Formats: sequence, structure tokens, C-alpha cells
Amino acid sequence: MFTKSYSFRWVFSVLLVASIITVNVSVALADEDAPSDSTPTVQPSEESQEPLATEEIESPSVVETPTPEVGGDATPTPEGEETPSEEEQVPAAEEASNAPLFEQIPENTEVIVLDENGEALPLSSEEALDVILDSDPMWCPAGVLPGGPGCTTNFATINALLTNMRNNTSNYTQDGVIYFTSNPGASFALTTAGSSLGSGDFNTLNDFNLTLQGGWNGLNGASATFTGTTNFGSNTVTIGTSSNPWVGNITINNFSFNNVSNGNSLTVYTTSGDITLNNVTVTQQRGDDYTAYLDSQSGDIVVSNSAFDGNDSGGSANRNRGFRAETNTGSITISDTTFRDTRNCTSIIFFCLDETSNYNGATLSAPIVTLNNVTAFNNDLSGIEINNANSVFLNNVVSYENGTFILLLGLGSGVHVNGTGSTVVNVNGGTLSDNEAYGLSVFFGSISATIDPTCSGNTYPGPHPSQCYNLMPLDTTPPVLSLPLDMTVEATGPSGAVVAFSPTANDAADGSVPVTCSPASGSAFALGVTTVNCSASDSSGNIAYGSFNVTVTDTTPPILSLPADITTEAMGSFGAAVTFTASASDLVSGSVSVTCSPASGSAFALGATTVNCSASDSSGNIAYGSFNVTVTDTTPPVISPHEDVTVGTSSGSGTVVVYSPPATTDVVDGAGVAVCTPTSGSLFPVGITTVTCTATDSHGNSAAPVTFLVTVNYEPNPAATFPGGFIITVTGGELIDLECFTVVNAFGVKVTFHNLCEHQAVITKMEANTLPGQLPNGASFTQGLNVTVLFDGKPLEELPVGAGIQLDFPITANIHDQFEVLLWDNENKEWLDVTQAIKDEELTKALSADTEDELYRIAPTETTKALYRILTAEKTGTFVIVKK
Repeated sequence: MFTKSYSFRWVFSVLLVASIITVNVSVALADEDAPSDSTPTVQPSEESQEPLATEEIESPSVVETPTPEVGGDATPTPEGEETPSEEEQVPAAEEASNAPLFEQIPENTEVIVLDENGEALPLSSEEALDVILDSDPMWCPAGVLPGGPGCTTNFATINALLTNMRNNTSNYTQDGVIYFTSNPGASFALTTAGSSLGSGDFNTLNDFNLTLQGGWNGLNGASATFTGTTNFGSNTVTIGTSSNPWVGNITINNFSFNNVSNGNSLTVYTTSGDITLNNVTVTQQRGDDYTAYLDSQSGDIVVSNSAFDGNDSGGSANRNRGFRAETNTGSITISDTTFRDTRNCTSIIFFCLDETSNYNGATLSAPIVTLNNVTAFNNDLSGIEINNANSVFLNNVVSYENGTFILLLGLGSGVHVNGTGSTVVNVNGGTLSDNEAYGLSVFFGSISATIDPTCSGNTYPGPHPSQCYNLMPLDTTPPVLSLPLDMTVEATGPSGAVVAFSPTANDAADGSVPVTCSPASGSAFALGVTTVNCSASDSSGNIAYGSFNVTVTDTTPPILSLPADITTEAMGSFGAAVTFTASASDLVSGSVSVTCSPASGSAFALGATTVNCSASDSSGNIAYGSFNVTVTDTTPPVISPHEDVTVGTSSGSGTVVVYSPPATTDVVDGAGVAVCTPTSGSLFPVGITTVTCTATDSHGNSAAPVTFLVTVNYEPNPAATFPGGFIITVTGGELIDLECFTVVNAFGVKVTFHNLCEHQAVITKMEANTLPGQLPNGASFTQGLNVTVLFDGKPLEELPVGAGIQLDFPITANIHDQFEVLLWDNENKEWLDVTQAIKDEELTKALSADTEDELYRIAPTETTKALYRILTAEKTGTFVIVKK
């Protein structure tokens, strides 16, 4: 009978579990809109409190074993049955409160509710009710309470939820929350493993934020509460892996783990997603793993109101690595959390056999680490170790009894910081005591304390007055900079010049370190002096500074663009006006003005002129250059046409013809007179003679010759007689054959030839407009003759000695008038005044004399006072009488 009674209880326990699962499934499949009071509950009852009778059910498959004895005063039992022991008796009130759940169970059947460890629970207890009403995981959209719009059913198992997520992935492509009740009964993992989500579905869902919410009371809507925790027991929670991390944020609330021995209790990997833990408890972590391992590439990690407890028994089977969290660029903030019993020391006397594997209560790595009201104690190495942080904030941190004494050396501080060289640890109160090394040790950093912590009992008090801190000696030597000497470079453009340089730096601890310069190598440096400031820092934060100057100068003059040598034709006697274009370009100033002398548009004289040009830039650099402008005269003069000349003569030898040579015009020389052959005043024979006129300017340019005809007609003059003393009247131009003494009336002027035997003469009348040159100032023309004496047909330049020509100009004038006779000096191109006066009686003497002054004015007498008498003993040519 004892054996049968025990067998019944074991078999019914199995049946009861099956019936509870059936109840839970019916709850999970309830309509989402059903009122919350439809959830099955156990109502208390005031009916009979008599113990329920038990029914014997025999199970042949169970080995019979005795049951504990029942007290002697127990109620008798029917034959074949035993009275339940005192622990197995259930009060009537407890049975009545659960009666609705067991209406289909036969009467007198013993009902037992087991906890997760297989121990029987009183039916009236809250824990038994939680087991009976246990609801498995439910997924809802973020912000939706259980049973709300979009929520799934209550899945019977975690595996059922994962299966549904794989099969209906699109239903989960949004931020969500998974609700858990008391004990899921299995590990939970969201990874690429086939048993989880698989790689495809994982990559689809991992972009979304996900919350794992424990402590759910299993009720829906407003009746749902989350005041307890979901106990995963020895099962684990894993989100992502190191090679396939989750992307979105992960939040885990109200979970506990106990006696995990295979893996980390909690593992989360994210890329940019934040990791948040609240009210998470890990106890008795076993194995060579972590209580929690949190890893985010760039997200923040926040832990609050949690506890992470290792196993304090030591031994290889009970090792654990403690708590670990790290983020590359995010921050770590931990508040109101405890880290304890990270044990990994198998000690023998004063040593640990595995001293190289001792672990910290918490190992944290982030640029910024903040700890608020955090406690760490009884850990093999440091209570808390912080790595790679630039800023650490310790606010009321309590860390005590940490570390291990190995080889007579204390290892492990309350808080240990491995700094970066520029790390600042900010301390605000707390207690750091009884640790095997220091209360607070900082390597390669500094400490800034608002309120020093309380420190006592640490193996090494530390050099600080608080006897709490230890600062490892810092590398305080900055790197050595190797910078270029001051540089001077030539500008390459308006912006200066691009300058490259190669600074280096060497540090005693770090070796070669990079150098930062401003402006950087390869920058454009403006004209002038620029200071290049350089710095180099080592891993300890020591900075070396240095500088050098880069001077960009502009010593390059502009480049002149000048015309080639210019040759141009003269436009007048002044030369020619010449226009040209000159330009200059400078590397720095760009286009600059050019100054030339003579300037463009100036008048350039005949011949070659050097034009000197210069251009200067903004830096005062001057460029010089020159070119030649040659003004030439290659244009010949132009001779005006001349009309033909016709004259008559009574001489068979012809006559002297006087004509005005034609005028010439030249671009350079201006107006002139042509040179004609035969010349004016030559003896022209009777008949037609061609006179050819030419002109050559001062630069040797010859004009096209101009010709005209001179016709001499023979006209015998019957009135002409040649006896001595008779006066021959001539009309001008004809050739007069002279006797030794000949008198001629020429145009009213008596011309007497003395001693010119066998000579000829030609007398022409002169007018004011035919004079060979301009009269002197103050002289006005009255009358004039041109007298030419020839011998053998050739004009004489000078008269023979003893010969002379006397001209008696008749004058009708006022007594106050003054007259003068002038002779044209063809050699010197000037008019000569009479230089000596003589009387009639001195005439013969004057003719025979050979003196310099051989031009005479004969003093008038009473009979000749109306004549102005001139005697030339040497000269021939043009004689004029002028009034002064």
C-alpha cells in the first residue's frame, strides 16, 4: 500500500502538469478582445475545510517505494489506503480555493503542485498559483501591453515563439517587446543559428529595437503587472554574436539567473544599438564564463538595480569571469548594482595555483565610464577594472575585500583604472577598503577628487594623503620634434606657393609618433612670412610643440611682351607717329601695366629710335626691355609740271633764257625747286630745246623727271646798230654781241659794258616774284635786272680785270626817299649792299683796280641826280634797286 500511494502521487504529478499546460494553452488562445476578468483565477472558498480523500491509482510502470509514516492520530483510511503524512495533508480551505481547476479530477484524488526544483508546493500558496497560471512568452509591438493590438498568442514554449518568428517574419518587422512570466524553462537566443532565427530572418529583424520584459503576471491589458522577475534558472539569454551582432537597441528588464554552468548567463552583442539592463540578477555563476557579457560597437551600455554574483566556493568547477561590458565609442553607466564573488583562485597556503586567470568583479571598457552607488566585494582580482577610458566618474562607489595575495604580493584594488595617458578619474565619496592592493589605482592617468573616499585596511595605503590612491609614474616626457629649418620659397601664383615639408617626431616610450602642423604640408602659403605651428603627442598625453617659418617671396619680375622692331615710312619732316602695343604678365600680380619711352603714339624722328619699356609688379620687381622704331624716307619728291617757254631773239646765236624752275614737294623736305638742264639763264640756241628737270630729296629719293620745251625764234631787229656810242635797245632775253664799249637800253635802264670786247651779254628784267631770294627786312622792290656776260657761249662768274658793267637806274622819288642797289650773291645765297662810293672821274681807276671791293655806287652829279648809278668791276648777276 505504501508503494502504491507514492506511485499515484508521481503519476498524478505528470498528469497535473499536462492539465496545466492544457489550461495555459486555452488562455493563450483566448480572444484578444475578451475582458480581462475572463482570465482563469482561483477564488477562495469558505466551504468545508475537511481534508480531501485520496484515491489509490496503481501504476505498474513505477517502482514501489515506501512513503513516510503518518501520525497516529490521523483519520482512519479505507482498506488498502494509508493516511497521508502531515506534510501531504492539505487544509480544506486551500483545496476549496483551487476547486474550479480540478472539477474534472475524480474525488478523493491527491493533487500536488511542484516547483521548478520538483518540490511540492502548498496549493493555497501564491507560488503554486503562479505555477498553475504560468503563461509562456508573448510578443507585442513596442508600447502595447500583453493581449493588445498586434500581440501574438501566449506561446507554449520559447521554441514555439522562435518557430513563429521564422515562419511569419513580416509580423515582427517593427520595434517589439517579448513578455515572460515566471520560468520559461529553456534558454532564449536570437542569433543566426538555425534553431533560433537563421541568418535570413535574423538580418531582417535585427534592425529593430527589442525589449525582453520579465516579471509578467500573465494577465492581459491593464491587469498586466511586471513587479516580479522571470527566473531563467540555469538557462541563458543570448542576443547576437560577435560576428553577427544585433543592430537595434536591446533592453532587458526583470530577469534572474541561477547556477548557470554552461556559458554566460546573459550575452548581448550590438553594433550601434544601446544595451540596457534593469533589475537583472545573476547568482552562483559557474564555469569559466561571465555573469554577463555586453558588447556594443558604438552604442551606450546602461545597467541599473542589478546584481551579479559569482560563486565563492572556488575550484575549477566553480570558476567564473565576472561581469564584462565594453563599447568602442559609446559610454557605460552603471547605477545601484553589485558585483561580487568573481572567484577563480585555487589557493594553497599563500598562493593561487591559477593566479594568472584571476578575474575582476566587473571589467569595463569605454571612452566614458560612470559608476553611481556601485558595490563590488569578494572578487579574486580588482573589484572593478576600467580600461581605455578618457573620463571616469566614481560616485559613492563601495569596493572592499577584493584581490588575491600571491607570492607574498597583493594583487587587486578596489577600483583599478588602466588609463590612456590623458585619463581623468573623478571621485565623489565612496568606500574603498580592505583590498589586497590599493583602494584606487590609476595607471597613466590622473585623479580629481571632489570628496575623497573612505579608505582603510588596504594592503598598500598609497602615497596620497588619503592613503587610498596609487598613481603609476606617468610618461611626462614629450616627443622630440624634428622640424624643417625656416624655408624661403618663390611664389608661383597670386595665392603664393604650395609648400611641402616632412616633419617627424620620436618619443622615448612610443617611438615614432605622427606630427600635426598648421598649415599642413602641401597647403598654399600666402606671400610673406607664415608661422607653421606643429605638435606631436604620445600615448601618455605629452605634447611637444614647435614651429618654423615659411617665407614666400616674389623676386620674379614680370614677363614683357614687346613688339618686334618696327620700320615705318615718314609722314613728314618730323618723322612719323608710331603706335604699338606692349604688355606684361606677372606670376603674382597677373597683368601689369607697361611704361615705354617714347610712348606709343609719339612722333618718331627719321632714323632709328630705341623704345625702352619697363613693367613692375606689386613686389617692386622690374622687368626691362626695348625694341627699335626706324622711320625711313623712301618716298621721292614730286615735281610740278612746267609750261613750255617761247622767246624771240635778233641774234643768230640764240639767246639766254631765264625761267623759273618748277616747284617740288617732298613728304620730308617740304617745298623745293627742281634742278633743270639747261639751267635758267643759259644760252639757248635758236630752235627747240628740251629742258629736263629733276629733284632729289635729302635722303636720296629721286623724283620722276619733268620736261618742258624752250623755243627760241630768230627775229632780226632792224633798229639795232652797233656803232660805238649808239644805244642798243633790248627787250630782254636776247643775246647781245658786245663791242669794247657798248651801251644798251634795257627796260629803261642804261647798261654800259666797259672793255668786254668779243663778249656777249643777256639782260632780263626781274620782277618781285622772280627774285632768287627774299629781300632784307625793310627793303621794298623798285626795279631790277639780271645781267649775264658770256664768252664763247659760256656764262662768266667773274668779269675780266679792267672790265665792268655800269647800270644807271632812273629814279623818280621824293628828296627824302632813300634807295639802294643790291646784288644777289649766288654763292652765299644773300643780297650784297654796295660797299664803296666813287665819282665819275674815279671810274677808270676803279675798273683797273684789283681790290676786294669791286662793287661801287657812283656819286650823283647835277646831271645824274635822277639816276642811281652802279658799277661792278667783277660781278654779274641780278641787280635790284630797293627803297628803304
